[in-house]
Amino acid sequence: MTPVVIVAARECRSFARERPNWSAPEQWAWAKICDHLNIDFDELEANRTVDRLTNAAADKLTAQRQDLYERTVDEIRTRNQHDPERLAGDFSRRLRYEFFAEIFGAAELRNFTWNAPLVFSGFNTDRLIIDTAALKSLDIRNAHIGHFSIQNSTIDGGLRLENVRLASAKVHLVTAKHLLLNNVSVAASNFGPVRRDDGRPPFRPAERNGELKINTASIADRLSIIQGDFDSIDLNFVKVDDLFIDSPAWNLCGQSDKPELSIRESLHKGRFTLMLDPGGRCLPRRIKVDQSIFANTYLGPDPLPVIRAMEMGEMMSRSGPELAYALIAKSYADRGQTAISDRVLIAKNNQDWHLAKPLTLDFIGLTFTWLVADYGFHPEWGLVWIAGFVVLGWIIFRRASGRLAAGSYRPRSTLLLALDSVIPGIQLDKNHQEVRYDGWPQIMLYLLRVLGAVLVFVALSYLQKRLFG
Repeated sequence: MTPVVIVAARECRSFARERPNWSAPEQWAWAKICDHLNIDFDELEANRTVDRLTNAAADKLTAQRQDLYERTVDEIRTRNQHDPERLAGDFSRRLRYEFFAEIFGAAELRNFTWNAPLVFSGFNTDRLIIDTAALKSLDIRNAHIGHFSIQNSTIDGGLRLENVRLASAKVHLVTAKHLLLNNVSVAASNFGPVRRDDGRPPFRPAERNGELKINTASIADRLSIIQGDFDSIDLNFVKVDDLFIDSPAWNLCGQSDKPELSIRESLHKGRFTLMLDPGGRCLPRRIKVDQSIFANTYLGPDPLPVIRAMEMGEMMSRSGPELAYALIAKSYADRGQTAISDRVLIAKNNQDWHLAKPLTLDFIGLTFTWLVADYGFHPEWGLVWIAGFVVLGWIIFRRASGRLAAGSYRPRSTLLLALDSVIPGIQLDKNHQEVRYDGWPQIMLYLLRVLGAVLVFVALSYLQKRLFG
């Protein structure tokens, strides 16, 4: 009995014979799909190169040939990464837009592309558009694509793009287990090397704008964007439990009118990780997060550059900006990183101070608490202020010793008088209450008593809160 898989492979190959308009690379790619193998043009070129250098028949399985093959594959992939224009213009690796449209859309062909994991590697195309499909998984590597779009589709496994250069990318109305973009470049400058197929309409501006746009998608596990470079990233209505963005490069360096990263109505009490590369050529100037809820947020070991970019992007949530700061701070506190948590809340208070109208109660209160104790996060500042006022009082009373009022008690030590005046609750000499001066020293005595009482109360309150919660 002939195995079913062989019958299916023969049937699969017969469809290619019915399509003489398919190019040689497309015929080869379809044969790989029929055999349930990766469509890898780097491996194809490496095999051909090694066959020319060795006895293909005698050395097919030798360790020497395998070693040469592996080194050749690595060299080819390194070459293509360093010379993307060569990859983009190599017609021996060309898969046309019509080929992809047919294998994913034609009823007699999609049975072979929808029901098996697919890996495409080392190819180029002007457009790869998948519309209305139900795939097992799709893995695209080491490729140069003008415009990539997948929409109205479900993917049982995941969608993975690795070492891919694109002029634009769009994911719309897609449900998948996970989505990974690893070292992907989405930039308008990548459009330059794209070779448009004859008869194809010109690219629309949205197809070469350097934007990664994910709109109305449901990712069951994680959406990961790892390194790579982008003109902009726009996430709208993305339901995902774990959004992970790690050190991408930003191509436009703040020269665009729109935020480099925009996240709108995405996540649902999930984890949000955004780490910037401090050694990158530029950091994002504006990050807009709108109506998104994070149960846990991690913005790298130094979150302040991200927070500043979020402030520039007018970060808002349904409960206002305070909720976002509080959640970020809580995430760091839960990790035991209380120093970073404090820095986040200090940034929040700084933002409130900048937004407050001058000379209002909010402005005055924030200014005072900042000066006294860095909004309560450094109560030791208050102790320094108290010590400073004691020294100031000691200097004033020492210089004003000749201006004591008639009948006033003469202090035995102006330093003790300064301590009693500035720090309430202590009484180093009960007769200090009877000290009186003529003129301005008396005003300074009253002022030191009032300011000292306020400072001590505020500093001790913040200190108690820091020590005991």
